[in-house]
Amino acid sequence: MVAANICNTLWIIGASSLVTPGGLNVAPSLLNFDMEVMVAAALACLPIFFTGCAIARWEGWLFLGG
Repeated sequence: MVAANICNTLWIIGASSLVTPGGLNVAPSLLNFDMEVMVAAALACLPIFFTGCAIARWEGWLFLGG
């Protein structure tokens, strides 16, 4: 499911950049914000990966709150 979402996103971005003259412009502020959010999400998932891919109830509440 995740792989299909990533594949679809890459296809849409790739097709859009091919059709748009001059390519797609992305604001640097958007890239900075996105990078911070992705790093935070990856760090939040690390404990789950090390505990056998099990999410405790309190971890679920933290993710829901985030």
